[in-house]
Amino acid sequence: MLSQAEEEKWATVRIPTELLEALDKFVGEKKDEFGLPLYRSKSEAVAEAVKQFLKKHKEA
Repeated sequence: MLSQAEEEKWATVRIPTELLEALDKFVGEKKDEFGLPLYRSKSEAVAEAVKQFLKKHKEA
């Protein structure tokens, strides 16, 4: 459970169910070189995806 201060650092975003199902599968299957889960949660995977998207589309 997150503390109130930690809770305030997060926001809710809605995505289509079809993407959520694919994300669930991705997070459950994606492993690092040691066989450990690459992401601890869907939120972690989405945050990483948003960072990569923003880097890619950042204006120079």
